[in-house]
Amino acid sequence: MSYSINNASAANTLTEQSLKILNNIAFRADTVALAYTSSEISWLQFMAAQCPYEYGPAVFMARVMLAPIDTTVYFNMCELESENNKSAETINENVYESDIEVSVFPNPANDEFQIYAESTSRGGSYCYYITDLSGTVVQQLSKGKYNAVEQVEVSHLSPGVYILCVIEESGLTHNYRLTVIK
Repeated sequence: MSYSINNASAANTLTEQSLKILNNIAFRADTVALAYTSSEISWLQFMAAQCPYEYGPAVFMARVMLAPIDTTVYFNMCELESENNKSAETINENVYESDIEVSVFPNPANDEFQIYAESTSRGGSYCYYITDLSGTVVQQLSKGKYNAVEQVEVSHLSPGVYILCVIEESGLTHNYRLTVIK
């Protein structure tokens, strides 16, 4: 059972929703620490791989909670953007609003798929990479151009479900479920 204050709070933003779920896992009284269920571990791994500028402090808390049971080094490509000089404590969630629409097709994919990131107000490029469900990067960071179709080779990946992470120039990350079939 989680703290009653957590249940009384309304989660209106992505940051608040993420923290509320994390609190429900971290502060439950029915089990001992580190006795997470497989679904809780999956959620913690998903959260640990997210952009802390979008999801807030729940990302760092999930990484800490996983450290004793998971040796994966979690990071998000948005953390490598030193020129933006962002801070998870000072970012305003309303500053960056997405104006792109991303299409991923075909999905499920056999050997390749296409990404089309449409933007009416942007030129330039975005970044993308692919992770497995544990948050491990299986295809490294690449760049795509807005308003152009990008071909992505996935024949080297085993059949299964992956996460395609598309990172805008502003640092916003969009995650898409990608299924690879053979």
